[in-house]
Amino acid sequence: MRFFKNKNLNKHCTKRKQILDTLRAKNLCLKKSLKQKEKEINLLKEKYNNLKQSNKTKLEYITYLSHEFKTPLNAIIGFTSLIQEQEIPREKELKFLDNILKAARHLLKLTTYTTDMSKAETDKLKLNYSEFTPNEQIYEIIEILEEKLTQKHIKLTLNLTDISIIADKLRFKQLVYNFVGNAIKYNRLGGEIEITTSVCNSNYYFEIRDTGKGIPKAEQDKIFEFFSDIDKYNYKKQNGTGIGLSLSKKIINLHRGEIKFSSKENEGTIFRFSLPLKSSAMSKFHDIREISRNY
Repeated sequence: MRFFKNKNLNKHCTKRKQILDTLRAKNLCLKKSLKQKEKEINLLKEKYNNLKQSNKTKLEYITYLSHEFKTPLNAIIGFTSLIQEQEIPREKELKFLDNILKAARHLLKLTTYTTDMSKAETDKLKLNYSEFTPNEQIYEIIEILEEKLTQKHIKLTLNLTDISIIADKLRFKQLVYNFVGNAIKYNRLGGEIEITTSVCNSNYYFEIRDTGKGIPKAEQDKIFEFFSDIDKYNYKKQNGTGIGLSLSKKIINLHRGEIKFSSKENEGTIFRFSLPLKSSAMSKFHDIREISRNY
C-alpha cells in the first residue's frame, strides 16, 4: 500500500515539476517577448520624437522663410512705387532698379534652395551627368565672387589638378559656390583661402581651407542637419538660407561621394569632399597636370 502511495507521490512530484518547468519556460519566453516589445516601443518613441523634431524644424524654417520673403518683397514694392509715383533723376532711378534686381535675385535664391531641399528630402532630386572640366567651373565661381574677395582683402590660392570628370555640372557649381561663398563670408579681413583639387584611388577631391572664425565645437555634430542651430544664427546674421551645408551633403551623397571637415575656433575651417571618377574620366588621368595660381 505504501509502495503505491510513494509511486503516486512520485508521479505527482514529477508532474508538478513538469508544470513548474513549463511555467518557467513560458515565463522566460514572456520576459524575452516583453523585452522585445520594450525595444520596439522605444524605437517607435525615438522615431516619433525624430519626426516631431523634424516637423518642428521645418515649421521653424517656414516661419523664418516667410519673414525672409517679406524683406525683398517690401523692397521691390517700395522702390517700384517710388519709380511709378515720382519724377526722379535717372541716376537715382537706376539705383532703385538695381535694388529691385538684387531683391528679386535673393528671392530666386531662396526659392531655388528651398525647392532643391524639398526634392532632396523626398528623394526626387535627380542628377544630370555630363563630362566637364572642374577647373572651368571653379574659375567661373571665383570670377562671380571676386568682388567679395576684394572687399575683404582675402588672399586666394588655387592648386588645381587639370582633369575632366563625369558628374552633374550644375550641382558641382552649386557645391563650389556654397563652399567658396562660406569661406569668404565667415573669413576675417585680410584672411586667406586655399583651394586644392586632386585625384586619388579613383576619386576626385575638392578641399577648401580658410582662416575664418571656425565652427564652435558644440555645433560641429549638427552642421549638416537641416536648418541646424548654427544655421539659424547664420540665417539671421548673414542673410543665408540655412540649408546650404545640408543640401551640399545630399548632393555629394547622391554622387556616392563623401564630405569631411575639421575646424578650430578663431583659426579656420577645412572642408573636403570627394566624387567618384567614372571610367571615361579615368582614361584621361594620364594627362593630369597641376595648376597653381594666386589671387
